[in-house]
Amino acid sequence: MGEQASEHLIEPGNREALLLLGTGAVSLALAKHLVQSGSFPGGIRVWGRSKDSLRIFQSLGVETFLDLTEGVIGVGTAVLCVSDSALEEVAYGLGEALKAESDSSDGCSRGPVVVLHTSGFRGVDALDALHSTGAELGGMHPMAALAGSAMVEPGGGAPFIGVTFGVSGSPVARQRAREIAELLGGQIVLVRDELRELYHGAAALLSGGLVALFSEAEACLAESLDKESDGQSPSSQDEARRILRSLLASTTSNLLELPPDQALTGPVSRGDSAVVDGHARAFAGLPSPRTKDLYELLTTIMRELTAKRDRRDP
Repeated sequence: MGEQASEHLIEPGNREALLLLGTGAVSLALAKHLVQSGSFPGGIRVWGRSKDSLRIFQSLGVETFLDLTEGVIGVGTAVLCVSDSALEEVAYGLGEALKAESDSSDGCSRGPVVVLHTSGFRGVDALDALHSTGAELGGMHPMAALAGSAMVEPGGGAPFIGVTFGVSGSPVARQRAREIAELLGGQIVLVRDELRELYHGAAALLSGGLVALFSEAEACLAESLDKESDGQSPSSQDEARRILRSLLASTTSNLLELPPDQALTGPVSRGDSAVVDGHARAFAGLPSPRTKDLYELLTTIMRELTAKRDRRDP
């Protein structure tokens, strides 16, 4: 299907350009790696609200636009990479631009434009303003944590390799989303549009929750370290961060190979209640009760995982 998908995108007579709307991290990553794919003879374009926000895209060799009515000419696919709160406004502006292009066209039939958004939280109804244009509407959210500038720097890797995109929308829109995902080295999963809030909540729980949990553990570990401040040794916080990054890597490695109940290690997994109670006492001694409360909640879940494992392997 991957080969057929790419051929469909570049079939002569199709509107061959792809337009990214927005200048944030997702748009930047998509622009770099879609340009590298070379699969859109009409080129990759980016629309933004200011010249400053478009400069980094120009350095990638991408054609940029401040005027949407110019940017949509010859576009076959448009991807809205904007904040959830801006989706309706940008969709409306895109719809007006597409209508203006249609009114000024030479009468040639070019097929419907496919319009996708990259929000994980919003449904296809966020694009309702585009219905009157005849566009095929859908969503394709990358289940990836795109932070920092590594994704666009030389040697920064390919952030979408192996990534799953949560897709919904019309059959044509879902197919175009699949084609783009495959060009990027990813794949898709179909998401029930009415349950996108739950879908995106699961992603935020893991990604954002993991960062918050790391920060909490870092503060506790830094407090426990006995380090002399000689102006040359790493600070307790830097040392704690280094140690926990190594631990996080080994934990992630386990999860990449095993289901959660099998990947779980530590005193809860071993049934060492004395150690678990000792942890609770240590956290209870902190100025804020939140770490103890967090530990107790997670301990409950870890015990459920341990029970599941034990039922599986008596």
